[in-house]
Amino acid sequence: MFGPVCSVLLSCLVLASAFPVFRDCGSQTGVLKELSIESCTTPICTLHKKRNETINVVFHSNNVVNGGKVVVHGILSYVPVPFALDDDNLCHFVSPTCPLRPTEDTYKYSFSLPIKDSYPSVRLKIKWELVDENGKDIVCALFPVEIS
Repeated sequence: MFGPVCSVLLSCLVLASAFPVFRDCGSQTGVLKELSIESCTTPICTLHKKRNETINVVFHSNNVVNGGKVVVHGILSYVPVPFALDDDNLCHFVSPTCPLRPTEDTYKYSFSLPIKDSYPSVRLKIKWELVDENGKDIVCALFPVEIS
């Protein structure tokens, strides 16, 4: 009896550690359900230079959203540094596509982020915001990474 219970608990711990540790950092008009980085197998994800890393955000929108943008900051020593994306249009990377509606259970935002060789090798936190057309955070996620 004890063996099967331990196996189930151990499996849950392994699955829980397969995703980065993230926290909601101020979602205003939505609910952050999940954040994952496809290549990540540890709580602090390593983003490898010269690769693309796919970031997935599963969320629910409490409002109708016709358009929006994605805002990203790297946080080094508590200082947010803006990170420009080649395409910051939220609707280009969300499924089902815009407009977002509160009647839809969940949406998935998926973005392939190129990790350039010119980036410094450093540990930092990333703040990833999905922002509606009114400038309000639909969801905001904060998660630690290491670039190497």
